[in-house]
Amino acid sequence: MQATVRNPLADPYVPGVSAGSGLMASIAITLGSVAVAELPTSAAAFIGAL
Repeated sequence: MQATVRNPLADPYVPGVSAGSGLMASIAITLGSVAVAELPTSAAAFIGAL
């Protein structure tokens, strides 16, 4: 995150990246991967982080 935005104080928690990935991982675990386009939990979390 720090290299991407070129800010030494950047943190993935500030713009909500961690929250988005956590939400999508929770949805994938709770509803099953079929509800999230048949993706594994890690892929769903990556999409949520985007």
